[in-house]
Amino acid sequence: MKKLLALWESLPLAPEQKDVHPAGLGYRGSFLTDNDKREWIAFNGLASLRTGASMQIRKDVAREFEKILLSSAPKGLLPEGLIEGRWSPS
Repeated sequence: MKKLLALWESLPLAPEQKDVHPAGLGYRGSFLTDNDKREWIAFNGLASLRTGASMQIRKDVAREFEKILLSSAPKGLLPEGLIEGRWSPS
């Protein structure tokens, strides 16, 4: 969690957007909710943090934040290659 928080703090702020939740079928990003009810969502080069009534959006151009969230999933749960950055079918 320390690595995730440090990376979050290093990401530059992104312009506010209405909704960072991806729509449609297929891969729709990754998310994590912690014990303090903070929710992080990472998808398509953006990462958001929702805490109660507030939300902050940051740029995750290299998708490192997203990869860390994905790597926290139990082994065998995600399709092969997703963590390595193969976001769409070949």
